[in-house]
Amino acid sequence: MTTSESIRTYRRPWITGLIAAGVSGVLYFFSTGLNPVGALLFIAPLPVLVVSRRLSAGKTFVVSFLASAIGTMNFAVYLAVFMPPPLLISTLVLFSGVFGLTILAHRAAQIRLAPLLSPFVFPSTWTAFEFLRSIASPNGTGGSIAYTQTNFLALIQVSSLTGMWGIVFIVTLIPAVLAVAWSVKSSMKQIMGALAIPALIAAFVLVFGYVRMTRDWRPQAMPVGLAVTDTTIKYFQSENPAESLPVIRAYADRAADLSGFGARVVVLPEKFAAVTVKSDSIVRTIFSRTSMRDSIVIVAGLNVIGTDRDTNAATVYFPDGKILNYRKKYLVPGFESKYYSGNTPLTFSVGERTAGVEICKDMDFPEWSREYAARGATILFVPAWDFTVDGELHMRMAILRGVENGFSIVRCAQQGLLTVSDFRGKIIAEEPSSKSPEVLLLSLVSPGPGRTFYSTIGDWFGWLSVAATAALILTMLPGTRKD
Repeated sequence: MTTSESIRTYRRPWITGLIAAGVSGVLYFFSTGLNPVGALLFIAPLPVLVVSRRLSAGKTFVVSFLASAIGTMNFAVYLAVFMPPPLLISTLVLFSGVFGLTILAHRAAQIRLAPLLSPFVFPSTWTAFEFLRSIASPNGTGGSIAYTQTNFLALIQVSSLTGMWGIVFIVTLIPAVLAVAWSVKSSMKQIMGALAIPALIAAFVLVFGYVRMTRDWRPQAMPVGLAVTDTTIKYFQSENPAESLPVIRAYADRAADLSGFGARVVVLPEKFAAVTVKSDSIVRTIFSRTSMRDSIVIVAGLNVIGTDRDTNAATVYFPDGKILNYRKKYLVPGFESKYYSGNTPLTFSVGERTAGVEICKDMDFPEWSREYAARGATILFVPAWDFTVDGELHMRMAILRGVENGFSIVRCAQQGLLTVSDFRGKIIAEEPSSKSPEVLLLSLVSPGPGRTFYSTIGDWFGWLSVAATAALILTMLPGTRKD
């Protein structure tokens, strides 16, 4: 072989790998992030999965790392708001490195395992990674690819059995099995061996989803109202009553207006106004009088400040004069470092229904919502505050909590979306807070059936993925051969 032929032979795998990295990277860029085209995720890793069989281990890692690095650029600008540059860079490098390792595991599986087992390595390893990351991360499940699929209603119903981890597994199983089938395309028997079990799993998931979506569940609907304005956000930390109390009175008037349209419960956004020791009694009087006069339940997100530790609170006012308080459990790192974290769920009765209250970031943590399911909640009221560009992302996260636990979600976000969704994840009503200077939304919402298999058993599928990953890796240790 001449020198020029050697160079061409050396370059050919790199060229193929870099093309695959570019295609997968672009597909990941558009299928994940803040406004994803979720359907693309089913093919996003396919190019690097396919070429991994033809590349060395080192080239495979570099190619898959590049693909992930390109794909995660859709999140980089957003994350830069919350993270200092060194932490941001290290986070993205770690993420891409783990992706490279999962593709390496897939490559090893095709070499050492039979087609019957090899398609399961990529989905099990990636699901295990996302699950373990959710346990360790202060942002919980933020960034999971499961949230890209909330428009695929038949698929997301599986989360009522497996939690969001079942969605992650299915989304990564499809491209993995296609890659394995392509690698053994010369043998129909091996193709069928690769496709058989994944096809049965996919069929079960879709049939289950269809059955759950068509389930006859028709409890009496409840009229709810949501109210928000983004124009007075600047006063959320003001301790000056001349600035904060007009905001309070304006929101009380909006609640009264929604009551006039028929709402029985009105949800107001997170930290829409500041409450101090001096203004606390006045705020209570304003909302209590409105609640009693108009016979409505008001869920108000308030910024309680001026004490040793501030509190991000949701206060619930009842027509009989009762007042209940909830403290946000999961605080935004950095932004809420001075705030006191709560640790007690809040549930209460609205007619014959059991309702609960969470605040914004609480919905990023599935285990907290399971606490509400255990207490019998069938509907959640969620004051929230988004950062405009991530409104859709946080809406999708909240929707999935409802599917997992069998309850409807009423979420009112300033600088975000006002949404009402049912226990199947279907959006019943939606309005952006930016639609006008003042947004009122009235909707009917039926409570969900409540507890699901997932909310009862917990993260069994996440742990199963961890165990399966460990078992599959053990079978690929040196000395293992294909059957």
